[in-house]
Amino acid sequence: MIDPTTIQTIRDRVDLVQLVGESVRLVKKGRTWAGCCPFHKEKTPSFHVNAERGSTYCFGCKDSGDAIDFVQKVEGLTFLEAVASLAARVGIEIEDSRTPHERREAAAA
Repeated sequence: MIDPTTIQTIRDRVDLVQLVGESVRLVKKGRTWAGCCPFHKEKTPSFHVNAERGSTYCFGCKDSGDAIDFVQKVEGLTFLEAVASLAARVGIEIEDSRTPHERREAAAA
């Protein structure tokens, strides 16, 4: 299990605009960035990235989330894989907060 404060630190350090911009062509629209949603077909940009809130939202398909959610959906990763990927991206080492007994049980399962 990953410490929740570590997960929040990862969310805070990831440049969401840069991350999404690697998959979506974004254009500055006031306080947010907009582009065509990567999760459904559209001609008019309805996918917005709010760097201040650290969130994304599509007015077309109603998809929303943060950096972890975005990486999970775009790359088809599990939550833990997405967290590990983003942690490596921003240079954060993830420590396993499980007890040795919990680690043995997880390995046996």
